[in-house]
Amino acid sequence: MFTVKGHRWTLRDFQCMAGWCEWSFNVFPLLKPGLSVLYNKIRGKTNPFGSIHVNNALIRELHWLVDHIERANGLHFFKSIDFDPSSEDVVVAYTDASSEGLGLWFPAENFAAQCPLPWVRPCDTIFFFEALAVCSAIHVLGNMPKPPHAMLIYTDNANTMAMFDSL
Repeated sequence: MFTVKGHRWTLRDFQCMAGWCEWSFNVFPLLKPGLSVLYNKIRGKTNPFGSIHVNNALIRELHWLVDHIERANGLHFFKSIDFDPSSEDVVVAYTDASSEGLGLWFPAENFAAQCPLPWVRPCDTIFFFEALAVCSAIHVLGNMPKPPHAMLIYTDNANTMAMFDSL
């Protein structure tokens, strides 16, 4: 019923819908982009009883979300004994960020890289750069001649680890 074009729902209804969808992301984390239109429609609004129109973009987005949930298998959990970091098919990377730059190291591949941070940047952005270092390691993995079966990334930032673990 929420996806009727032209229908008006309150901000509170939109927030409830977003909350229900967010619960599904515990099982289907890759579907998180499926709420971008919904969040865009409620951004900056504060009156909980103010009405908001349902448009075609929102209808498409919610149908996309529902279709993917109905077809998806959800998350698959593996025991830690199934993962052997010493296996030849596992790439190990170390990443770090500091106030000076980013660093990556792939010991078995005898590869390291570093990049200075931009001079102009917001303060208190170390978390962003720690996450960027991990993303850079994953990007390097995709450019390897023979991509491995698995990757083990070491980072010294607990927030970054938690973010990738929950995603």
